[in-house]
Amino acid sequence: MPEKIPLMIWSDAVSAPSGLARITRDIASRVHEHMADVFDVSTIGYGGSSSSKFPWHQYAWAYSDDDRTGPRSVSVDGASGNLLG
Repeated sequence: MPEKIPLMIWSDAVSAPSGLARITRDIASRVHEHMADVFDVSTIGYGGSSSSKFPWHQYAWAYSDDDRTGPRSVSVDGASGNLLG
């Protein structure tokens, strides 16, 4: 059997209350439910944290107001790390 294709969806965090988060939850849920044999789905998003309600890996990112170059840290299933070293 071939390896699954990793699929990471970058959006608002699926646990966030936004419309974009709702769309992302729907897409990720459908891919996970109907195409799990093809794709290994995960999500990365801003404005929330991971939730055990969703069966795929979730990552959260954040940046400070004084950072204009993009995200500097990421939280991975409760652990955090610095993206730029």
